[in-house]
Amino acid sequence: MKRTQRLLNFLLLVLLIASSATFAEAKTHPRKSKKKAAAEAVEMTNGPAKRGPNIKPEKKSSDNDKTVGKPGPAPVGPPVERHLTKASGRRFDVRTLPRTRPPARDRVELEAPAYTPVEIGTTAPVVAPDSMARPIAVPTVQAPPPINVFEGLDRFNFGAGSPPDTNGDVGPNYYIQTVNTSVGIFRKTDGFMEAGFSFNTFMSQGNFGNLCDTNNFGDPVVLYDTFEDRWIITDFAFLTDISGNVLAPAYQCFAVSMNGNPLTGGWNYYSIQISDALNDYEKFGIWPDGLYMSANMFGYAANATFQNVRVWAFNKAQLYAGNPSVAEAMHPSAR
Repeated sequence: MKRTQRLLNFLLLVLLIASSATFAEAKTHPRKSKKKAAAEAVEMTNGPAKRGPNIKPEKKSSDNDKTVGKPGPAPVGPPVERHLTKASGRRFDVRTLPRTRPPARDRVELEAPAYTPVEIGTTAPVVAPDSMARPIAVPTVQAPPPINVFEGLDRFNFGAGSPPDTNGDVGPNYYIQTVNTSVGIFRKTDGFMEAGFSFNTFMSQGNFGNLCDTNNFGDPVVLYDTFEDRWIITDFAFLTDISGNVLAPAYQCFAVSMNGNPLTGGWNYYSIQISDALNDYEKFGIWPDGLYMSANMFGYAANATFQNVRVWAFNKAQLYAGNPSVAEAMHPSAR
């Protein structure tokens, strides 16, 4: 009986020792996951595993991705500060200018640029206000008839080719119209033409000493500044060879009224020189703080292709004051 009791005690001691050893091994070597165990089994069979190539995760496009198939934005640099060159200022009655017909000439229309977005320094989406998202009730009544209708500049006496690039603006008392390459000032009440003259005749009053005196070529723009009661008349000037190639440099010519009277109030004349490309079909805007101009830039060859877009900002207060130097900020070309 005692022998049997000792045997049981010995077996119990052996079981306790074995359990302690198993627990210690488990703490030293944690249990492996099934995946890791399977991987070790494969490694023992086939050798160590080799690292595969780093493959980027696939990005799927959706209907909401607006950039698919379009070129990315083009970065642009900071603006460059320059200055307008003043020719002179003169008070005279434009009705005394001779009505000389400009020389007839045509210029090939250049191809419009392709769509290219430009990065303006922010990636935040533009969200329209709720009021813009909701439909707005619009009355269905017909537009009222015009107050006055009258003929403008005709091709035979004032035209210089096709297309005429007709442009104009209206002030309190006058309507000023421009075509390639003439200017007409009309009385607003009855359409009477107070004055009509070519750009060469008008701009030469400033005595620029450059092509603005003699070779105005068109793309004219008239602006009436309602903020300051002033007029701005502008076009570009350049020379061409027998094949229609533009001979550098080109000029943008400006006539800025000294007050709100375009007939007898007087004008200040300015110009900028553009030597690297032709600023085609300029567009202008008036804002309380300045005069803004944009243009599509092309090479000087007759069949030149679009190069880039350029933007200018002019100090309006200095222009109206007739300052000898007017600050100009030109934004570098951006494609």
